[in-house]
Amino acid sequence: MDRQLVWELSSRCGGIFKFTVLLQKRVQELVRGQPKLIKDPSTNPVDIALKEIKAGLVNLEFMTPVEIDEMKRSMEEQAAAQTLLQKEQEIAKPGDPSTRAISEFLKS
Repeated sequence: MDRQLVWELSSRCGGIFKFTVLLQKRVQELVRGQPKLIKDPSTNPVDIALKEIKAGLVNLEFMTPVEIDEMKRSMEEQAAAQTLLQKEQEIAKPGDPSTRAISEFLKS
């Protein structure tokens, strides 16, 4: 991911946290089957969402405070799971049940 683009878009969105929330929400919508707002041959939902945000087609105005709180909680859970997975990988063998379970959680 282009760091310069991320910083440019985050400044447009009101900060890196708001940008991250917006990106994650839009990616989730795309994964769940929402149509693209731009014509793009890419099938990568992150790339599509970035291009939609850059084009000004997606913003946070439609997110309620509850949605923002849910997104924040989801991001915190994913960060905690990622930390746990890293610790598990240090002590466990690949394919151990706990490592697989955490990996599956992070994919969802």
